[in-house]
Amino acid sequence: MLAGYLSKSGAKADTRYLEFAPQSVYLVPLRLNETCDLRVMVEGDSGSAMVLPDFAPGRPGAPRAVYLRLHGVDSPDPEWLTAVEPLYGNDHTGVRPGDYPWILGGRDVSTPTRKTLQAYQAGGRLLDMTVSDLQALYEAEGILIGSGMENRPGVRRNPSFRHILEGGTGLFTPQPDSMGYKRLFFTPYGPYEPKSELLRNTRRQIRVHNDEQRGASR
Repeated sequence: MLAGYLSKSGAKADTRYLEFAPQSVYLVPLRLNETCDLRVMVEGDSGSAMVLPDFAPGRPGAPRAVYLRLHGVDSPDPEWLTAVEPLYGNDHTGVRPGDYPWILGGRDVSTPTRKTLQAYQAGGRLLDMTVSDLQALYEAEGILIGSGMENRPGVRRNPSFRHILEGGTGLFTPQPDSMGYKRLFFTPYGPYEPKSELLRNTRRQIRVHNDEQRGASR
């Protein structure tokens, strides 16, 4: 009893807290039967609303777990949170008909692969270009292909490694059910500014080709 009183006399509440931690954590089990637009809102607060378009459900033996950090009261409410149509083609959506790379003036930021180039050419774009030619453009611009390069073994962490849409040097597609994916591909950005003479020359050639096509169609 004496030991208990001594322990109680020196005890006090631990009032420390981590201000960057979420105020509340919600665990929401869902049973989805088909791919759909998943709309999330906390307690009717429109500022917390978010839409994940084309959300694919898991399977009974392999359920999906998705972590979303939503904005709180009085936080900014950007339009991309609830948008359902991406503004830029990417590795998840695929190349949209007639589109071509953003660095060349289009609205696609898919990884430059043979399949991607075939999709461009199926829409009448980059007909005289090979996969090596396309990849050389990204290399000349100093653009790194892939995701998570700053975290790979032997590579020093680089906090400036961002997507090219946000002025960085990375070309990758985040998980489609993430905030990063929504922010990147549902936010409008200005045109890409070429850094290399190779890209500038290629864009000039494409511009001349487009002008000739428009003239022939009149």
